[in-house]
Amino acid sequence: MKKFLVYFASVLFLCTLSLSVSASLPSIDTKTVIQSNTTEITYDDLPDAVKTALQDDQYKDWKIEHIFKISNDEYAEYYSIEFTADSGKQVVNFDAEGNVVQ
Repeated sequence: MKKFLVYFASVLFLCTLSLSVSASLPSIDTKTVIQSNTTEITYDDLPDAVKTALQDDQYKDWKIEHIFKISNDEYAEYYSIEFTADSGKQVVNFDAEGNVVQ
C-alpha cells in the first residue's frame, strides 16, 4: 500500500508539472501563407533582359516548356522558366533584369 501511494503521488506530481510547463509555453503560429499570383506567359511577354539572358550559351540548347510570371507581397516579381535539357527537366528563375534568382 505504501508503494502504491508513493507511485500515485509521483504520477500526480509529474502530471501537474507537465501541465504547468505546457501552459507556460508561448503559442507558435506555424502556418505562414504567402499569396502569390502565377500567370503562364509566352516568350514574347518576357522582359528584354530575360530574353537576352536566355541567349547565353548555358541555355541556348535547352527547350522552353513553360514560362510563368510570379509575383507576391513578400518578394519581387520574377519569371520561372521550365526547360527540357539533355540532363532532364530544369527550372530557372530570373528577375526582370535577367539575373538568376532562387
